[in-house]
Amino acid sequence: MAWIKAYKGFDKDMKCRGFQFEEGKEYEEQEAELCKKGFHACENPLDALRYYEPGAGSIYREVELDATDEKAEDSKRCGKRIKIGAQLTVAGICKAHFEYVKERTTNEKQGKDHENLAAQDLSSLAAQDFSSLAARNGSSLAARNGSSLAAQDFSSLAAQDRSSLAAQDLSSLAARNGSSLAAQDFSSLAAQDRSSLAAQDRSSLAAQDRSSLAAQDRSSLAAQDFSSLAAGKNSVIAAFNSKAKGGIGTLIALANRKFDGNDWTITDFKAAIVDGEKIKPDTWYELKDGEFTEVEANENYEA
Repeated sequence: MAWIKAYKGFDKDMKCRGFQFEEGKEYEEQEAELCKKGFHACENPLDALRYYEPGAGSIYREVELDATDEKAEDSKRCGKRIKIGAQLTVAGICKAHFEYVKERTTNEKQGKDHENLAAQDLSSLAAQDFSSLAARNGSSLAARNGSSLAAQDFSSLAAQDRSSLAAQDLSSLAARNGSSLAAQDFSSLAAQDRSSLAAQDRSSLAAQDRSSLAAQDRSSLAAQDFSSLAAGKNSVIAAFNSKAKGGIGTLIALANRKFDGNDWTITDFKAAIVDGEKIKPDTWYELKDGEFTEVEANENYEA
């Protein structure tokens, strides 16, 4: 077993499955078996939201977990020992997700079936089993079952500069500068700068600056500054200076901020559940004067 950084959800009393936790404390059990015994937490920050949904008094914390080698179909891990760290807001969870995807893209070769590959200028990449692929300048990557091209199972894909990425099933995708990403089923997507992201079913999407994000049912979406976010039922949406819409049961958390020359200052914040009455389903909202206000889908933001 080895210590890893992870993220864990709790109920409003900081209990998980009846066990009482406290900040700053370390706990130990005699046995650890995934989904049965020991302590559990998620390596991917947004996966923690799947086990403790926002809007029900849930609490989230960064933890250290002495993890076994077992892995769930998402990023959940288990261990005999756990250290409880600082509390994170939903926005903090989303920020941590950016770093999670970034840290898992490398340019090193780790041996047969565990390679990290990088290419530039319209190259083609192929790998098998737990590989990480990165491409620049117009390359195209496509994957099934968490891999790219001829690769399979739990791979990470990253691209820069107008690349196109497509993946299915437990993949992690990251892109910058005008990329288009599409994924299905338990994928994690992150992008920066005028990107378009689309996913289905329990996916996690994160983007910065004038991006468009769309997902279906129980997805998590996070974006910064002048983005448009749309999600299906029972999803989570968090964004700065953006507009959003969701299906019934979706948590929408919007904040406005401005730059004062030295740092960003949050001017107002509001979160609400799409209940069909106060907040309508499939209706675009932005935050004006601290309140959710209906807007048109094609309404432009002031730069």
